[in-house]
Amino acid sequence: MIGGIIAGLAHRVGVNEWRSAMGGFSAVWCVGLVVGSAMAQVAPPPPGAPAPKPEYVRPEFKPVVPAAIKPTRARPDMTQVEYDSLVVVGDNGKVVRIGRPVALASLKNNPLLGPEQWEALEPWLVQRREKMELLVIENVDSAVEIDFGIIDEIYSEQQEQFSGIMDLIRPVSITNAIGDDLRGADLFSPEQAELNNLIAMDYRGKLIEEIQKNYVPEPGDESTNVDMILRYVFWENVQEPMAAYHGLLIEAAPQLNGWLDDLEVEDESATAISTLMAGYNEELDNDATLAIMRKVIDQLETAQVRSMLEKVVAARDAG
Repeated sequence: MIGGIIAGLAHRVGVNEWRSAMGGFSAVWCVGLVVGSAMAQVAPPPPGAPAPKPEYVRPEFKPVVPAAIKPTRARPDMTQVEYDSLVVVGDNGKVVRIGRPVALASLKNNPLLGPEQWEALEPWLVQRREKMELLVIENVDSAVEIDFGIIDEIYSEQQEQFSGIMDLIRPVSITNAIGDDLRGADLFSPEQAELNNLIAMDYRGKLIEEIQKNYVPEPGDESTNVDMILRYVFWENVQEPMAAYHGLLIEAAPQLNGWLDDLEVEDESATAISTLMAGYNEELDNDATLAIMRKVIDQLETAQVRSMLEKVVAARDAG
């Protein structure tokens, strides 16, 4: 998905501006090319006496039979199908940001899905959520850094930092559109998959266009509209795994005090966590619970965070 969105990004933001933002990458590539060419031009040492040429033997002729060529299936054109757009413009004239993964939100707006098909989709969606949970547990260091805002540190002109952030978030980036995944699982027709992808891309395209045209940085903020578009694109690719991560944190909250010994939390940190959790109760909304749990994460080592999330899954399975 990153590649697909970025491939069209130059067209949206303007070729010259995009080249300027990404010029560092071109420069690095050119340096490699020049060095490679120079190395190729270094004169080798004088050769010795040539070895005698072996007698030429004509190889036996074997006709090559080409493998069967599978024709590429064209994607169906679904642009004429009516659907409820995910794009909602708020009172401030801006596109309202969706608080859940766009790919999943698109399913609800897909007019080609009937009630009976939702019954078949629900087990698949549960399994997908579980896969996302395992992904963030395995790459919990990436999830923690993303949750603490590392994507907001992306600046297209700071190539080394940009590259480091990309390396960090890549393990939890989702590259396939959910419509294509459902088609691959034989749960979607080509038409359903294409329309679902179209609904998602319609929202993303409108938001990217809005950022490009209307973004004005706050005083003292050096971010450009290209930076903001990149941040949005990368956030989109981790949105689904991060939703699973947040769900695990919320699920851990009511059980955390009982796990501190198993997590081998040192006394000072355990006391700080107990104090934080004293402010928690099950009546809190998700945002308030996550605010507490983020402070808890500050008291834990990466391995302890991973163990906590594993305990959530284990407790769920045991129950």
